[in-house]
Amino acid sequence: MELNFNHFLVKVPGGMEKESDETVHAGFLMHLTESETTARQDIEEALERLERDENDCWLEHPGPYDEVIDLSSPESWAEKDAHHTIAAGEEGLYSLIFVRCRPPLSAVSFKINAKFYNPTAKGPNYLSAGEAPLPALYFLFFFFYVVAMVAWLMLCRRRKDHVHHIHHMMMALLFFKTLSLLFEAVRFHAYQTHGLTGHADGWAVVYYIFAFIKGIMRFMVILLIGTGWSLLKPYLSDREKKVILAVLALQVLDNTAMVVLDELSQTSPGSASWLVSREGGREGGRGRKTGAFQYVLTLSLPSLPPSF
Repeated sequence: MELNFNHFLVKVPGGMEKESDETVHAGFLMHLTESETTARQDIEEALERLERDENDCWLEHPGPYDEVIDLSSPESWAEKDAHHTIAAGEEGLYSLIFVRCRPPLSAVSFKINAKFYNPTAKGPNYLSAGEAPLPALYFLFFFFYVVAMVAWLMLCRRRKDHVHHIHHMMMALLFFKTLSLLFEAVRFHAYQTHGLTGHADGWAVVYYIFAFIKGIMRFMVILLIGTGWSLLKPYLSDREKKVILAVLALQVLDNTAMVVLDELSQTSPGSASWLVSREGGREGGRGRKTGAFQYVLTLSLPSLPPSF
């Protein structure tokens, strides 16, 4: 893990910036949890403790495997770098949580650049432990589909008299399925070597295009086979055409929604969210806000000594 913090500012009511004040107590916490649900629950419990006791601070009583990055000293506000390696036996799901304990009535702003990766002999691997085998797995399935496509092509060439238009459409479906697997493998390989960068996002766009075409082709082939087109009759009735158009329109919406959900999902490769608690939170009331910034990412690293 490599973190870089800069432009850290604490503003108290009235718009004044605190440049040097011993009452500031803030920092980041690397918190080990069993699941994303548990991580969110731990943060909510910490906020509840803070509402009951304003002097309670999570940074002062971290867990046995938690690491604290203290930003209370004004000397670290201009810029601070932190490096940490997870030791053997401490692998798991980690949350990077921002905690501001004092002053309670204040606003905090900062910039953070974070890199999370598993060190390997070939260099940093930016995929989590569960996703690390995916590039090789997708390349393997790509090879199997290439073999299936070649076998289907040879079969169609040997039996030209029995080949119908639907068989050519099935060949096109195999072609787009094969390409979607290839670009999915390339996409995850780009994530593995470059992380969440523009280079990897470019391959993601290419994959989504071919996956979209593949999804449309798959349902079209299934519907046409079900109607008996090309095999039993050379045409479609008006009712069958309307059914096919309606199903294809729904499939377009489904594919679009899947792309959006995949990009916005909190499990893809990293995600961030704010949890805010308020005392006396009714509109117009004078409440106290406390916040925690959560960055959740699965880490599983080899045995190396922990260091900052």
